[in-house]
Amino acid sequence: MRRLKTYSAESGFVFQYVYEGSRESAEAREFVFSASHDRAAYLPVQVILTRAACEPWESANRPLSAHELYGVAKLALLSGFDRADPGSWDRRIRPGAEEISAHCRTLDY
Repeated sequence: MRRLKTYSAESGFVFQYVYEGSRESAEAREFVFSASHDRAAYLPVQVILTRAACEPWESANRPLSAHELYGVAKLALLSGFDRADPGSWDRRIRPGAEEISAHCRTLDY
């Protein structure tokens, strides 16, 4: 069952989003959400966690599990909402190594 969630972003907008699923390639793991800032149009938002961006955290600590990667992706999504201007927001979020490490620390991984 899909769960509609709401997030009040620092940008002042209120987003609603639903997790749609993930897919994995040799270079990255992509998490797909449907999101809306106006409750009228839902657009796909992709959070792409590249292996290169995850590698510094994993080499210093340990490999991240699938559940932990989802947690990082969700925090990256919410950070993207915080920075978003819905008129021109980038729906492909690619957090770098520093952002991934910060999210891992937030989640106490």
